[in-house]
Amino acid sequence: MSSFQNLSNSYVEDPAPGEPIDHVNPLSKRAFKLVHDKKATSRLLTTNSINIIGAADMMEGLDYHHQNFMELFGDVQLGHTTFRASKPNLTHEIVAYINRVGQFYHFAISALIHETIGSQDSNLTTIKSIVRVRNKHTAHRSIDAPRRESEFEKEEQAMLFSGTIFSPRAGLSTKMNDSELDMDVILQKLCQNSFVNFQFHEEAGFFNFSIEEQHPQVMSEAYAIVSKLINFP
Repeated sequence: MSSFQNLSNSYVEDPAPGEPIDHVNPLSKRAFKLVHDKKATSRLLTTNSINIIGAADMMEGLDYHHQNFMELFGDVQLGHTTFRASKPNLTHEIVAYINRVGQFYHFAISALIHETIGSQDSNLTTIKSIVRVRNKHTAHRSIDAPRRESEFEKEEQAMLFSGTIFSPRAGLSTKMNDSELDMDVILQKLCQNSFVNFQFHEEAGFFNFSIEEQHPQVMSEAYAIVSKLINFP
């Protein structure tokens, strides 16, 4: 065992002193609290703390990029800026988010996982769906490093963030009045009443990614794995 593995957990401070762990949010913060609370009793935090703390750090990155996206999106909803002006920065946050998902995915299928808590493949439904986008666009583009995709697929995947799909929030409508012809006003109202989706095309069909809708599922899947590892006897 590396001495670094044994030492690294000693530097994790309690991010929520005195607070019950089930009340701690976001889940990345809860993961770090779990590391702090269990560092003296968890066997794997003694032998594999670099792996586990690194995974909690990935979760923190996911929360960070999600929060940045929501703040930018909130400015559009409030009319402080336009969707068209904000879209490049929104896209950069999504690309960074998807790459962090890919990083966590490889932790979740690592030898450490298989040799301790066993395969978690069935518990990674949302993470795996997003990793498909990472493998074809954000880590590298299929148009640059093809993996048997058709020409149509490569071109579609390369233009992943060029278009936007708005899906209505529950109980809200995306229908506009005929008199509303200003595109920035239309897009603002769509952002107020909708989730923003980026559509990814592959041979099997289309996959819509909405960071706002899917982030809670991603974090729930990630936290469950980190928690299982820390509590592994």
